Amino acid sequence: MLLSVAGLAQSSKDDAIVIKDKVIKMPKYPLADFLKKSTPLSEIQIVQFVKDSVWLGYVLKGMDDQVARLVSSKPLTQFLQEHIEKMYGNDYKKEGRKMLWVLRNLRVAEKSTTFSQYAYLNLKIDSYLEKNEGNYQRVAAIDSVFIYESMGDVTAWHGTNIENVFKLLLKQSFQVIDKNMYADSEVVTLAQISSLSGKNIEKPILTTDKYNEGAYASFAEFAENKPGIINYEPIVLQRKKAKYIVGFKNERNDTISVWGLCKNGELYRYYESQLIPIEKQGGGFIISDYVAKTNRRNSNAFAAALMGGLAGGLVGGTAAGLYSSGRAGGAVPVTFIPYISNRKKQPDASVLDMDTGEFSF
Repeated sequence: MLLSVAGLAQSSKDDAIVIKDKVIKMPKYPLADFLKKSTPLSEIQIVQFVKDSVWLGYVLKGMDDQVARLVSSKPLTQFLQEHIEKMYGNDYKKEGRKMLWVLRNLRVAEKSTTFSQYAYLNLKIDSYLEKNEGNYQRVAAIDSVFIYESMGDVTAWHGTNIENVFKLLLKQSFQVIDKNMYADSEVVTLAQISSLSGKNIEKPILTTDKYNEGAYASFAEFAENKPGIINYEPIVLQRKKAKYIVGFKNERNDTISVWGLCKNGELYRYYESQLIPIEKQGGGFIISDYVAKTNRRNSNAFAAALMGGLAGGLVGGTAAGLYSSGRAGGAVPVTFIPYISNRKKQPDASVLDMDTGEFSF
């Protein structure tokens, strides 16, 4: 069965939906673990190269878990710097050395299941110690996804999770500094750090609004806006309700592997035999219909739970099953986190990771 991609269109764009904002809150009374016998510091300065520093991710609000964007109450650098001052300002010494924290990624997400709610924090941050004026050496780094589970609202925990990572980063930094384990680390300037951290902005797919038609054999072709497969034909391998299992063939009728495609100016990521619409937003790409489908799925799950409670669970259980799996009403899971292998605990993807091409949040 052939599938005409000429008719594909991203008809459910999130920009047609009113999405409310929720403001991230840091702990009012921060608890800092500044080791008194460690190398004295004169200040900790944060520098951030987050691709989208206004919108930090999606969170859930209301009884039916409608999607909202999480934002900071002030510009992100100022917002985080002020909290760092609250944590460590009283421990600075004039004769101490300057420390630089380079924030490369900060994304949050939330997920609601029948019995639990999950808060996720994807944070990449490096710690540098100033060797002499304007020159730094890296001493520690954190690049991980942190997960917090609760039976209640988890939005308030994002700030606490960030604070905990800051404390972990300083502890790891002191462990390296106090043992002089960074002595052979490369000496770099802030300009060099900035150049390295901003590498994704230079990818051609992020600097153009004109996408070349064709299919991408790899993420590298997508990033370069150079589809290497021009002659192809999508075919439907299987159809389950509204869900299409899609494959591709070339002009010789050979089955081919693709990463994604551009058709009529619209972009799609080929994932688990389905075409997922994506679109540019800020410094990267998002799943086009993430908000619409998440809101619809969560609303139906809420209604199903309510009906199930009123009618003994039969109707509710059936309805919940319809919206708990399958791309037609379900979500794309984030599968790259090795220590979150349970599908029910995996966060739902909302963006494309521009370092790897994998779905992330």
